Amino acid sequence: MKPTLIAILVALIGLGACDPGENEPEPEKGKAALLVKAIFEDGTPAQGAQVDLYKSAVDFQGLTNSTTTIEADNLGEALFNDLDLQQYWFRVELEEYSNATSTNSTGRALVKDETLEKITQLRR
Repeated sequence: MKPTLIAILVALIGLGACDPGENEPEPEKGKAALLVKAIFEDGTPAQGAQVDLYKSAVDFQGLTNSTTTIEADNLGEALFNDLDLQQYWFRVELEEYSNATSTNSTGRALVKDETLEKITQLRR
């Protein structure tokens, strides 16, 4: 074989031996928290609102498979602790009000040891 062809074959064999994911960073491990603050259009807290948390946009859109539900306290706040480091979606409802036209996602993956705060507005 010609030296050039041998060099190409050696290079290709070397590439095949590499793990395609070996240079990718490990996913960050740890836990985080999410604080959802639910308010009405006039700024008053949505005390007693039901806040459902979802791990995927598909589940959120279908309102299925919520991971957990918390009732908002007297400040309209619902604190979700010990969450995996990923993006979340949330649905907030109280009587005929919901956050269907307001903030409904963390917008990004949570970061280790953080408490991300999101304000969402309830409307009819």
